[in-house]
Amino acid sequence: MPLYVTTLLQNNQTGMAAVTHAFQKDTNNLHHRQLKLVQDDAHSGHYFMIVLNLRNKRFELINSLRTLGDPKLAECCNKVLSGIKFLWNINNGDSDYAIDDYELVDIAVPKQTNIHDCGFHMLLHAQYWDGRYVYTLNEKDVSNIRKIWTYNWLNYEENDAEWQSILNLT
Repeated sequence: MPLYVTTLLQNNQTGMAAVTHAFQKDTNNLHHRQLKLVQDDAHSGHYFMIVLNLRNKRFELINSLRTLGDPKLAECCNKVLSGIKFLWNINNGDSDYAIDDYELVDIAVPKQTNIHDCGFHMLLHAQYWDGRYVYTLNEKDVSNIRKIWTYNWLNYEENDAEWQSILNLT
């Protein structure tokens, strides 16, 4: 789900066109897959995820910096969850899944040791989280991950930017 949609949810703006479009059953069929939210905490600029896990009948918080014991994080999560539940009932009320009683579970993930690598943690958890197993990120691997991802992004077949000339490598 796009970041701007989750930001609108965080601000209780459930009536905005982008938000309602994201929850339209005929467009997105959210009840057929896990809903992953990439959330920006406006107070700190920190990225984390909230996952709607239909198989385990719960919401899951994946955060590499804080836990639900943090009052600002808990408040942010509650706003997002109430928006999701409200829009789910409007657009998926006839679904086999009634998510009103789903609780938020804080998934124990490895905590980052600095304040700037939350993006790496979040992207890796988004890629590997299956509702059961947590990806273990070693902080020593971050520099290699940066190199690999940069290489993959630059060499992606649809990347038509002349990056070699932009970086003065030709």
